[in-house]
Amino acid sequence: MYYPALKANVDFFLKPMYLDINEDLRLMPFSNPNKEVQAYFENSSTNEIKKEIPGAYVETFENAIERIPKLINSFIMKQHFLYNIVLVDYSLIIGHIMLETPLSQNPIKEWNINFWINNDWANRGIVTIAVRRLLKYLYTMQISKLYAFVSFENQASKRVLAKTGFKQISKKDTNGNELYSYEFD
Repeated sequence: MYYPALKANVDFFLKPMYLDINEDLRLMPFSNPNKEVQAYFENSSTNEIKKEIPGAYVETFENAIERIPKLINSFIMKQHFLYNIVLVDYSLIIGHIMLETPLSQNPIKEWNINFWINNDWANRGIVTIAVRRLLKYLYTMQISKLYAFVSFENQASKRVLAKTGFKQISKKDTNGNELYSYEFD
């Protein structure tokens, strides 16, 4: 099946970019499984992730080890792209942003964004500025629209989406998620 939404975005997968957010933070493509498994485990094993983004949740370090090859394979198959949110001075991964492409299993078959951050770094505006920076980059990749599913109770993610220009387009789906969209100008 041909997906026109992917036509202009080949460079997105062929040349993953490091994106500086500011002097302290950087978005880095997921690239080194040996180094990043521990951070993925620490950032993805919380009850909030289990509830809000079940596909990213891992219960144990061993689950994280198993999950990483699946993420890499989904990148190779152009289904997902995972960015680490990195504190530059310490090379510390404090969160993640995952993009799902139209080829992924997301229900709307469009570009979709998920994000999460280690609880120690939450409520500091980091995800908001990281999403803003990624949106600027996605615009250069000629992606015209981006969606986000958010649990009804997830007020923090709703604030991030509102601050970055997303608009709520549906109240609630059958899973209790609200759908938001972002259109690039």
